[in-house]
Amino acid sequence: MLLKPLKKQHGIATVLIVLLVGVALSASTLGVIYTVKTTQNKQVTSHAKTNAQSAAWALAEAARSYLDALSPEELNLLMLKIDDGPVEISPTLVADLGYLSNSTITFSSYLVIDSKHQFAITIKAVDTRSVSASSLNLVFEVTPGTVARECPDLSLIHI
Repeated sequence: MLLKPLKKQHGIATVLIVLLVGVALSASTLGVIYTVKTTQNKQVTSHAKTNAQSAAWALAEAARSYLDALSPEELNLLMLKIDDGPVEISPTLVADLGYLSNSTITFSSYLVIDSKHQFAITIKAVDTRSVSASSLNLVFEVTPGTVARECPDLSLIHI
């Protein structure tokens, strides 16, 4: 029986070991790249959501201010329009907020109880800059004929 000397097989074993180590390093590098990319996507999504939610609450405040400013006649006119179907309002924004121009405020229904008007509103804030959207469903209560409350001037408060 003829056996090959072991010296001839040392080279192939080294090549196989180097090949296996290379494959293992490549696989672990790709795994780390995938993990980092996934983490980055999660962080970007989180920031984008925050922008859209902030915009939605700003539009909610704008809707509240709008309802508070309406006279009793204007409230009745709004209710008549709602009877025909949801009333959608696209807010007029200053130039700095142009990225929110696709946002909408929709008055979907109302209810009158003891001369207080309750309006169901859906606010959809679309932030084109961060490519995100947020939606709020709110109910505002308005008492016609009352003076809207003014926010205090916070610039007078020193901290």
